[in-house]
Amino acid sequence: MIDIHSHILFAVDDGARTLEESIGHIEMAISLGYTGIVCSTHYKINKFENENYDKNFEILQGEVLKRKLPITLYKGNELDIRGDIFKVLDNVNTINNSKYILIEFSSQLVYQAYIKIIDSLLERGYIPVLAHVERYPYIKFQEFTMLYNKNVVLQMNLSTVTSMSKKVKFLLKSGYINVIATDSHRVGSRDYEVLKFLKKLKRIVGKKRFVQLTKENPRKIIMNEDINFKTRGEISKHEKILSFSRVFCFIFKKLSNGINCGRCNSKGENRK
Repeated sequence: MIDIHSHILFAVDDGARTLEESIGHIEMAISLGYTGIVCSTHYKINKFENENYDKNFEILQGEVLKRKLPITLYKGNELDIRGDIFKVLDNVNTINNSKYILIEFSSQLVYQAYIKIIDSLLERGYIPVLAHVERYPYIKFQEFTMLYNKNVVLQMNLSTVTSMSKKVKFLLKSGYINVIATDSHRVGSRDYEVLKFLKKLKRIVGKKRFVQLTKENPRKIIMNEDINFKTRGEISKHEKILSFSRVFCFIFKKLSNGINCGRCNSKGENRK
């Protein structure tokens, strides 16, 4: 697996504070099967502007080589698109120097303002990767699909699998979300203790889609290859059958004075 969104690079933003903490993140990630991590530290105008980024990246990379840790580190940033980002864009790390640029929204801007910025990034040849889509409840489902149709990559945080809204769950199951990442920050709070989340994700989307979200699409981003957007709006045959069954059970229960049909459990939910 490859993690395209993390804050494991020490002493650059609000993520890892020390070199040893960075190494702690990496060792935990390796134990789960991660082979690559993007050090996507925050880039926020007048707050986090990559001070010491290159120096600390080289130190961390050197320590990884010294300890012979089986992981590849990549440069990146998570760009807050408030302010005049186009004046500082040359100072922002795209993901592994590719056309993909990790961005985040703020509730201080309206959706129409975001679209103008995204269109400008696209015109300049960048492909925006929208970080943690679950954090934008003010963005409507149709607006997410508009972003997707512009070939904006939608990224969801892994820990969200235990607390998804209906909108985010539908985006995930219907193929609109392209990448799952950890957004790890500090050991002991937001780190790579994510095994239970990985297992739940696999149960929700299935093995093939799990590999696509955690390995194949992240690899394509790292290698500057095009993401396959053909999964857009696809719902599995199993989900379609379940949806039809729920409608059938609801009608049966109404017509039979509250008696469940043989398909349902005591709560009126479809049995697996």
